[in-house]
Amino acid sequence: MFHLPLTKIVYQGSVKNENLKPIVRHAAIYCLAELLFSDRRNCFNLFQIEGQVIAHYIANRYVSMSWYVDTLLQIHLLRMIKKPTENISVEMQVTALQCLRAIGSYPDFREKIISAEFIDVLCTPIAPDTNSSLAECKVNCCDVLSIYCVEKEAREFFSRIDGPQKLYNLLLDSEPVPVRNAAARLMMQLCSDQVMAAQLILSGSLE
Repeated sequence: MFHLPLTKIVYQGSVKNENLKPIVRHAAIYCLAELLFSDRRNCFNLFQIEGQVIAHYIANRYVSMSWYVDTLLQIHLLRMIKKPTENISVEMQVTALQCLRAIGSYPDFREKIISAEFIDVLCTPIAPDTNSSLAECKVNCCDVLSIYCVEKEAREFFSRIDGPQKLYNLLLDSEPVPVRNAAARLMMQLCSDQVMAAQLILSGSLE
């Protein structure tokens, strides 16, 4: 039902077009998030679209199978979060996170995109920063991490990139209350894993 709109939003319009005005691109990302939240089939269609494009490029020998890592998620949504340009606003970063949150709400799709790079990107905005404008982004990063860290593999990646220490930094008084609250919710969830609980103790998060 929504296959055609997804194709237009992702490939013909919009999410991938970095030359568009920021307000137009943000609107496209917002539409993508709404479509992904509204129906599981839209997530299926998104992955199907990506797969068709990858298959086309491989069949025509434009790229190798390793090009799979450079799909919509890696090239565009994750780049907006990890390395925003001057044309990427905090609001656009938050909306990109909402897309990832929507995908993560479906367990079978959540498992498809978990990787070390993916978790590392989600942890980038929660690094120590005095820029208060990133507060909303940090809150959303914690919320998205809580969805993906339900999976053991995601928790292991979180541990490897020193996630517990980064989480501890969000609990400090220098951070706004909403950020500290989001970090505390994520910490409580992670404590259900004995290994993670031990690392959070070592980081000082549970003191």
